[in-house]
Amino acid sequence: MKQIFASLLIAACAFPASAIPTFDEVRKDFRPSDTQILSREGEVLQRLRQDASVRRGQWVPLADVSPALRQA
Repeated sequence: MKQIFASLLIAACAFPASAIPTFDEVRKDFRPSDTQILSREGEVLQRLRQDASVRRGQWVPLADVSPALRQA
């Protein structure tokens, strides 16, 4: 019984570590939940929700995030 438990514990610890995606993989596979309609000049005219079940905004550089939010 102890051997089965030990082998299951080792397997449980080994598999999740390899399943965690890298930051670059997450960013590459990211799809926002809305589509932007742009003017000829590139200005946003409207945003249309493509997936109403989730809300995923655009990536924002850390430099653009408020220092108060980063410390929270």
